Amino acid sequence: MKFYQYIRENKKLSNEIIKKLSNDRPHWKTIKKDLILPIIPKGKYIGSGRNQDCFTNSKKCELDTYEGYLIWKDSDGDWNVVNHFFNVDNGKVIEITPLEDKWNKNTYYIGKKI
Repeated sequence: MKFYQYIRENKKLSNEIIKKLSNDRPHWKTIKKDLILPIIPKGKYIGSGRNQDCFTNSKKCELDTYEGYLIWKDSDGDWNVVNHFFNVDNGKVIEITPLEDKWNKNTYYIGKKI
């Protein structure tokens, strides 16, 4: 029963976002499979770690570490995606790594616990 509850509670990226990302990245052959991980809601932005070092930042934190992707829509309206390591506490992202936009409304985290 818990598995079915998990499926119902966890949202995924819309097919529209995945399609736009995959159209711009034809070299990424497994993009559609990779981007079906569940969206993890944002919890708290700290941004006190080292720039461009999400792996080390997340490992220094004593919370659960997740591996996945950070997806955002830039000011030009284009969707972007990067590999990202982040921490999760009580089902919500705790972002240690500094981000340029400091979490606008068009930022998504998808991933799984490592």
